[in-house]
Amino acid sequence: MGSISGGCLQSWAGWPPPCSHSGGPDLLAAATSSQVDAVCTEGVWTGKRITVNLLKSTNGGSTFGPGHLLPFNSVGAAAATGPSTVAVGATVPHTTTDDDTLEMSFDGGTSWQLVYSHPGDGWLELGFTTLDQGVAIASAPPDQRNTMLFTTDGGRHWAPVSF
Repeated sequence: MGSISGGCLQSWAGWPPPCSHSGGPDLLAAATSSQVDAVCTEGVWTGKRITVNLLKSTNGGSTFGPGHLLPFNSVGAAAATGPSTVAVGATVPHTTTDDDTLEMSFDGGTSWQLVYSHPGDGWLELGFTTLDQGVAIASAPPDQRNTMLFTTDGGRHWAPVSF
């Protein structure tokens, strides 16, 4: 089976995600055709201690470099806008509720900045349409409405969208 691209027949090839044996979900975010970030939640299905790692590839996902251990225990969405800017939608558990947080790294995953927090139930969407403009949708508990967020400054500030 193949596909036609630019008049040339291209074939599909198998590709194992970088965290396929980590015992948890993988999220991929491509900032460019050569840079791919993988957010790997490890230990979810294996009973091991749960950790979240960010792995980076600069060759389109052929190989991934060493990872950064992230300070979250659950990530439901990820997006990248360039070689050093990564966004994740994390969920932070509390005693009676969970908070949905948007966390941004502007230095390739070395440090993280909380840019939005809201009591919620996970993330439905996170992405950027340009380097500056992005959208996120935080899932609400069953008796409330989901929250759509918008940024126009590359993820440094996010605001709810009123309908």
